[in-house]
Amino acid sequence: MVKIIIDTDPYPHLSPNNTWRHLFDLPSEPDPSSPSNLISPLELEQTSKAHSHFTPSTVPSHKMILRTLAQHPRDTVSIVAIGPLTNLALAAAEDPGTLLRAKEVIVMGGAIDIPGNITPLAEFNTHADTIAFARVLALTSPHPKSTMPPWPPGSDIKTHLPDYPYPLDPSDIRRRLKVKLLPLDVTTPHVLSEGMLRRFTDPLLDAGSRPHSPLAEWLTGVLAQAWEKTKGSGGLSLHDPLAVWHAYHKRDEWQIETARDIRVESMGQWTRGACVVDRRGRPSLQKRGGNTVIEVDVDKEVTHDRGGWQDERKGNRIEQVTASPVWQPGQAKDETFAETLLQMLFPG
Repeated sequence: MVKIIIDTDPYPHLSPNNTWRHLFDLPSEPDPSSPSNLISPLELEQTSKAHSHFTPSTVPSHKMILRTLAQHPRDTVSIVAIGPLTNLALAAAEDPGTLLRAKEVIVMGGAIDIPGNITPLAEFNTHADTIAFARVLALTSPHPKSTMPPWPPGSDIKTHLPDYPYPLDPSDIRRRLKVKLLPLDVTTPHVLSEGMLRRFTDPLLDAGSRPHSPLAEWLTGVLAQAWEKTKGSGGLSLHDPLAVWHAYHKRDEWQIETARDIRVESMGQWTRGACVVDRRGRPSLQKRGGNTVIEVDVDKEVTHDRGGWQDERKGNRIEQVTASPVWQPGQAKDETFAETLLQMLFPG
């Protein structure tokens, strides 16, 4: 059960009638003490018509993900994840084969070569549910078991998130999940400043402006505190919007490092949620020639390669977005994307 609590006191004139909350009432679970019983059938019908473009679902999110993927042809549905990967991990645990029908999973999360934003090493989305993040990334591996997170001591989580079967998809034993990661490294430099926002909203908020823009008024108020918190930083980083933009913008204008073995630390006291990559520059054991691990059981640990970082049969295969159409590594923070976004929100 999720309760939605929104502070609308500062902008009551921009808030919908509270009857919208009743769109989430479950007819199969009547509660005599619930305020929903104070609303008439006519009011409920009027509320549904008023929100005709919104269809609420009483199905858990992870099941809705699986249902959507099952109802559409393979490689036609892209998933954009801009929060912790809990629901994707639950979907993968229930039916990994169906989740692999996704064309791609675009993830905003992680910090690779820069500090985190919730701890010195971790970005919020990876830190909030490290096990979920690690399990989803493991679906990109030729051998998912090689990067699966360990179970916390005394935890019963294994009853909810069982080990993945092999093969993941019996109809295509070589199929893996395609994950595109947009870490803080690429999202942080795309910023929105107060000046840029006001350039678009001020003309819409002037006393003589017609029509008046409720969206401009709401954004101006909501972001007021953000400007105080980001003062001196160059602006508000557009982490989530950039991930959404990547989903539909021309792909040949983005720089992507493919097949990168990125793993998430799930148990460390100080490093939980950190993204780990191998920076040693060592060649794979398979490419060294001579004494390789080809004949060794893939599940066995090799003394001189703890974690299987040099074994090509192990590790994750992540596509890391490293540059956007408007920003390249080494450049200063940039507002070009913010301007593009505001032009879409306030055309004309």
